[in-house]
Amino acid sequence: MPKPTYPAAHRLDLVEKLPAAMPTFDIADPYRWLEDPATADSTTWLQAQDALATAHHLFFTSGTASFTVPAGVTQVEPGHGLTGTTPLHAVRDEPELPAALYVSEISHHHGGRAYCYGGGLYVDPVFPPYQVQALVSRDGDLAAATRVDADLPPPAAIDYYGMLHQPPGVRLAAGSSAVFGFRIQAFHTRAPVVALAGVAAGDAHGRAHQPASVLRPGWIRRPTVGV
Repeated sequence: MPKPTYPAAHRLDLVEKLPAAMPTFDIADPYRWLEDPATADSTTWLQAQDALATAHHLFFTSGTASFTVPAGVTQVEPGHGLTGTTPLHAVRDEPELPAALYVSEISHHHGGRAYCYGGGLYVDPVFPPYQVQALVSRDGDLAAATRVDADLPPPAAIDYYGMLHQPPGVRLAAGSSAVFGFRIQAFHTRAPVVALAGVAAGDAHGRAHQPASVLRPGWIRRPTVGV
């Protein structure tokens, strides 16, 4: 593909003293003419810029993954393909591996149920309603974790609790980690977002406001998104 030729944008010799009151500063504004899109100069420049983008770039928005991006795309918006959490990843194996989870902590018990911090747990409603589940572990060993059904507060709730259904004869200990693996929307959550390296090798580490090991019981006071 040939190198694009960008439309020329002439520069005004315009310098203003701002603000009006002291002290003032010399502020150059050479492209003031582009602030009015109705002028002939602005219209011509915008048309040339649109033509350039059409000829040299093909944009693709969220939902990007290897099975959705058509050939020829040059610009993409990072989406659920980055974490392997598109709807298709839930029903079949794809090149992207699921790599995001929510981590919370059991805070207390009431009425025979365990409760975890749940105000930041946002379940993307892309699927019909289904039973959310969690893995609960006291020592961080998910291989030996207990799988339980969970009821989460609605998205409009702020700092409320998720309810974990304890299996008969089992008491989930306060301070235990509760790990959720549903499709997330991190920008909806009110929780720290932690990027971890070394997960596949069993040596998870990262940088966050809290200690790096997100499965260490006792420190999580709000849900955490691990990606």
